[in-house]
Amino acid sequence: MVLAVLALAPVVAVAVALSALPAAASNESADIVGSGSSFSYVTVNAGESLWSVAERIAPTADPREVITAIQTLNGLEDSAVSAGQSLAVPSQYRS
Repeated sequence: MVLAVLALAPVVAVAVALSALPAAASNESADIVGSGSSFSYVTVNAGESLWSVAERIAPTADPREVITAIQTLNGLEDSAVSAGQSLAVPSQYRS
């Protein structure tokens, strides 16, 4: 149990840090400090699933790969998203 908590601590820290960013940055690019990974934000529209978000932001990519990248970057345990939710997405998938 302690090991599981320690293993999840970095994921929770990233999720908390991302949720604290202002909503105005929803379409701006950012660089994760020290990681060299660039990302931007998208907002989930009403009726969208993570699959439809993946298809919208990267129409030529495999949605499964895009979903995995979004889940990893945002620390999501599953594919559930809500309208109005801001998601960090790797810049490689932003057109």
